[in-house]
Amino acid sequence: IALAPLATVDYADVSNTRFCGSWYASAAQECSIETHCPDGRNCKNQNHCFETTCNVQDLVKADLGEDWVEIVTNYVNGGGEEGGASKMSPDDPRRKNFCGLDWGQASMK
Repeated sequence: IALAPLATVDYADVSNTRFCGSWYASAAQECSIETHCPDGRNCKNQNHCFETTCNVQDLVKADLGEDWVEIVTNYVNGGGEEGGASKMSPDDPRRKNFCGLDWGQASMK
């Protein structure tokens, strides 16, 4: 999913609530960034796109944090961190790495 367009779409925009599923209940129960279908099309496996009570911006915020719009905007605009290093892509799997004394503690974050 392209995250850049999401950063410029109003939270209440109906396109944020569209997800793929075999029927409405499955789309609502299994809404994810991967099943988001903002244009109302392009679902896989003969699924259909439904308007649900989920909002893709909530899902992105859960993955990237409260400042996700700033992170995505800086990445798109070529922003960098201190020292000139480039920011990680919003899709970089390293964003899901957390520290802790053990797996249980790290996975709680």
